[in-house]
Amino acid sequence: MASSTPFKTITLLLLTLLLLTAEVSATAPFGMEQYEGYSEGVMMFQGSIYGHAMEMNGTIEEIFDRFTLEHPEVELDFKSNATAAGFQAERRDLQGSEAHNKVARSKFGLQCCPIAAWGWTGAIQVIIEDGIDYLNHVQARCGVGARSCVRVSCSWNAGIYLCNDNYYGIFPSCPYIGSYAQDISNVCWGFSRGMEVCCGQEFDTDSYNVIVRYANEGC
Repeated sequence: MASSTPFKTITLLLLTLLLLTAEVSATAPFGMEQYEGYSEGVMMFQGSIYGHAMEMNGTIEEIFDRFTLEHPEVELDFKSNATAAGFQAERRDLQGSEAHNKVARSKFGLQCCPIAAWGWTGAIQVIIEDGIDYLNHVQARCGVGARSCVRVSCSWNAGIYLCNDNYYGIFPSCPYIGSYAQDISNVCWGFSRGMEVCCGQEFDTDSYNVIVRYANEGC
């Protein structure tokens, strides 16, 4: 019987290590704290989806998951021309004519991966495009705190991130953030293992930037 004690101890240690590993993986940072003085946060969503008010924290996929649970009567149709036209009008209303005209001149510094020492790699392009579709079909703002980065969209290890260089929080419109991801998808794409992937970063003159890359932390 005495010989079974070390075996039990080793088994318990292994189980503990497995549990700790699972916990670390579940809460693993998404790599943006490498920016000196930055923290990682959760996106703040304020606005409406298909005319229904929504306010919660999380990625755009998590927000739509909640929305479909609360409003099962709404049929999501991202590919309809009529739907797309309606949301383009909502985007103009949300941004205002001055902000809408500012889009072209506020973007700068589009860079494709590899970028410096970050080691970012490509995300599956069609998954990124799905995240952009979600962002294009809300009338809302996507918030990020001071000097921090948030995941705007993350699915199947394909992530869209918003990083704020300001010392105060900001709430740009979600479709506008989606337009940065679209720029990156349009310009910074290639092939990896037979799949189209994209990866890059684009900046805004209002001191924030959007990143598209493979989400090493998983999602």
